Amino acid sequence: MKFFACALAALSMIRIGAAAGPEDALPPEGQKAYALHSLLMNELAKEFPADIQRQVNDNQERLYSLTIFEGSIRLDGKAEFAIPKRVARTAPMFRYLRFAGELSGIEAARAGSPLRNLELTARTAKSIAFKTNKLPGSSGDLVFVFQGQGTIERVTLEDTKGLPVTFDFSPYRTLGADKPPMAVLLEMDLNRFRAIEGLCDLDRSRYFRTYTSPMRELPEHAAYVREMNFLPGRSIFKFGPALEEHSWAPNDPTLREDPNRPGFADLSFFDSYDNNACRGMKEMYGEEAFAQCFNNWPSFMSIDGRGGYRGTPKVELFDAAAELAAAYIRDQIRDSGCTYSHWEIKNESTVTENWGYHASDANSWDLLAEFHNKAADAIHAVDPAIKVGGPTSAWMKLEAGKEPFGLWRNQERFMNQTKGKLDFYSHHFYESGSACDIASERFADYDGYAAGKMAAELDMIANAMHMTNNVKPIVVSEFGALTGADTELGMWKNLKARNAYYFWFFEMPDRFDMVVPFTLGFMHWDKESWGGLFRLKDPSARIEDYEFELTRHSWLLEMWKDFRGKRLASSSNAPFLLSCALLDGKTLRLALHNLEGRRLDIRIGDLAKNAGRIEDASITSIYFENGLLKMRKNLPQDIAEPFSLGLEETAMATIVFSEPPRIERLVDERAFWGDQIVVKNEGRPVPVEIDLPLDALGGTISRAQLRLGFYREGGFDHPVSIESGGRRFEIDMSDTQGVANCFTTRTLDIPLNLLEHECRFSVEMADGDAWLLSSRVVLYVEK
Repeated sequence: MKFFACALAALSMIRIGAAAGPEDALPPEGQKAYALHSLLMNELAKEFPADIQRQVNDNQERLYSLTIFEGSIRLDGKAEFAIPKRVARTAPMFRYLRFAGELSGIEAARAGSPLRNLELTARTAKSIAFKTNKLPGSSGDLVFVFQGQGTIERVTLEDTKGLPVTFDFSPYRTLGADKPPMAVLLEMDLNRFRAIEGLCDLDRSRYFRTYTSPMRELPEHAAYVREMNFLPGRSIFKFGPALEEHSWAPNDPTLREDPNRPGFADLSFFDSYDNNACRGMKEMYGEEAFAQCFNNWPSFMSIDGRGGYRGTPKVELFDAAAELAAAYIRDQIRDSGCTYSHWEIKNESTVTENWGYHASDANSWDLLAEFHNKAADAIHAVDPAIKVGGPTSAWMKLEAGKEPFGLWRNQERFMNQTKGKLDFYSHHFYESGSACDIASERFADYDGYAAGKMAAELDMIANAMHMTNNVKPIVVSEFGALTGADTELGMWKNLKARNAYYFWFFEMPDRFDMVVPFTLGFMHWDKESWGGLFRLKDPSARIEDYEFELTRHSWLLEMWKDFRGKRLASSSNAPFLLSCALLDGKTLRLALHNLEGRRLDIRIGDLAKNAGRIEDASITSIYFENGLLKMRKNLPQDIAEPFSLGLEETAMATIVFSEPPRIERLVDERAFWGDQIVVKNEGRPVPVEIDLPLDALGGTISRAQLRLGFYREGGFDHPVSIESGGRRFEIDMSDTQGVANCFTTRTLDIPLNLLEHECRFSVEMADGDAWLLSSRVVLYVEK
């Protein structure tokens, strides 16, 4: 039986003989976006009940939900629900598609996808929600399949941030053109190399990887990734779909419950299962360093007996789940001759849809730590060299919770409870889907990480590790943008987010084992999608006739293909111009990303006084202009002349000297962490103490900096005062005024005569509800 969503009230909006409007001057991509926005706001929002409210920060009217069905549909067995194509076309504009009713006994999926598939993001007894950015673009009706007994009473499209009712024309013009360009002088130090915690050479294996499916990787795709000097990075292995339901391997043996041990897996399954994925990946890449992630434990272990909450195991079956994880890895070593270097215990287990206990159990984080510890013990018993980690966090909004920074307290407790068990901690970072101009949107409702929040949060984690003697590497096993990647605008948002994040990661190389952009290869579940590196030229072709074409997501790999060498210090008068400079023999590569909110006219300081004659110079860049994603490739550039960098444009300048610069010195930046983290302003100075091993640094201290992390909703209205050794310093915070979700890191140069083995200082914040997040002293040691 099939049910259709239908309008509660019909209203036709037909424009006849209308005068030309601003939309008529848009480029084709902008006209398509405008037509879709108009369909939603001018037609559907009038045909269906719409929740439209005025947002308090930017005073814009926003659409928060659209109710496309309300009534009662009785489900008994198998049924389909079709969303008409007019509505389906607008679904990707929202964040969630939610079915509400009596749904505790119901399984649901998009037609053509397996039940409990990746598109279903959250469920309760009363609600089933799908992430719309994981739903393929639809030119027809969008059909969902339901199985079981229950009722559907309401269907809504929802966006927690709200969709602006007024169309935003800015992405379809020259971004930043409404402001005068900023003149920038960028200088690089060619007298000495730069090291961070002893690391001078940029280790490409830490950064340049792709999201890879070892069981489905094609040799020609692996060859391209290798040609771009990238490596495989991460994937997910789902026990239920892979071994119990056979979503993608129907001829494999079936994993069943052990008849003699209720809730445990019958491990005789592995006698006939060919676990060869690691061997195949190693043959294609010559690489075992890879972060594989477990998820979706079998239904007979799960808390609802049906694999719900991505197979969250019952508490009494934690041992069974740990045993299965270890057995899988043991079998992989036997069949492949190897296993992956890193294993995450459960994907995005910090959110309810992946760890069901968050829905009702106040001790859910304690249970999460207990589960990770049991799994780690079982896996280490197979091979102690395997690195085991978690919690593979989603939604790193650490300031959130019933109390401020409640989520941070949970993360902190998790690290303390898994100390000595886990080998690394893993997290995911994603930009929100709406941000086009981060510099401007920071003052409205921007809640992403690219403007400094991610760096501030990673500093909190590092500070906590050092305070508890639990220093472990970080794996950022996914990062990118929460927006569909099929459109010009969507592709740009994904590329610019990944590019911006790289610059923050480059500044803390000692903290990471690896970071993996969510850059997929071939999206086999959506063959027509432009969202991966490859797509099928003909989606209807048989497997043996597959022909692929590269998408523009491959530009990420092209941009960073040759980025290697030793670090050089670079600085400019533009605080939100992100930069990283590397010297590789006689080739200097300078990577730049513009977060200043306007175009920059950049002049590079005189290089001739420290290096030989410049033989060649070129710039490659990725940018967005008039609604189109564009890439300049190896455009010749006279380095003596200024060059323009657009708003949120990423550029790679390559400068070749006649001979390698002669550099014989190195400055190593060594960080020493304080004893206070995430401290709220209580109206008195916060005392901080940092131990400095001044006599054991192996060189001469040429500079010292105090780096402090701060948070305040709405930004800071007053300076922050620092007192040390009887001297008082002020940190200017005026540029943060009005920043909605203000995470910021501030740097203060410390006079060298104030340095002591026990460095003491106090931090005084004049603004109420301000927080000191982290503290460290960075010593520049010349060698």
